[in-house]
Amino acid sequence: SDLFSSSIVAKFALKDKWVDIIKNKFNFEPKLVDITAWYTFPGNKSSNNLDDHKTTYDAQIWHRDVDKLRDVKIFFYLTDVDNIDDGPFEILKGTHLFSMENFNYFNKNNYRILDKDIPQKLSAKKHSFMGKKGTNFAVNTRCLHRGGKVIENYRLVLELYFSSSFFGKHLKFNDYSRPQLNAK
Repeated sequence: SDLFSSSIVAKFALKDKWVDIIKNKFNFEPKLVDITAWYTFPGNKSSNNLDDHKTTYDAQIWHRDVDKLRDVKIFFYLTDVDNIDDGPFEILKGTHLFSMENFNYFNKNNYRILDKDIPQKLSAKKHSFMGKKGTNFAVNTRCLHRGGKVIENYRLVLELYFSSSFFGKHLKFNDYSRPQLNAK
């Protein structure tokens, strides 16, 4: 709720630039449905295995977002993510086109897939987003994606979540009431 009440964040999130990117690249009229930011710290150093779901954050397991009818998220690195040990955001290119039934889900409720269950031909399509603080990128989160496991330092990310509709589970099942943007 602090992000929504910040006029600086609200003005940044409501820039026409983000809406134009989504219209031009993803071909739909976007609605801003959420703003989040989070730190990711190094996990249990005894296990760097991303399939070890007891030592890995849920978002660090391959998954797809299916909360709304159509989702695009714009991510902003607020810390440098220079190498794989900094836990870059990763996608498997083109997997938004795959039927959701084609995968062996570790958790079918949240569409989580263990690394070992990703077919080799899809693993070859992995793209890791590296960049300095300020780097940003837009992603169709129907693609299989994850946040890489942070081994050193920490990662801070800001996320603008856009959808084609407000319809979907996100608003209905939130544990807290959604505050309103304060663009003043």
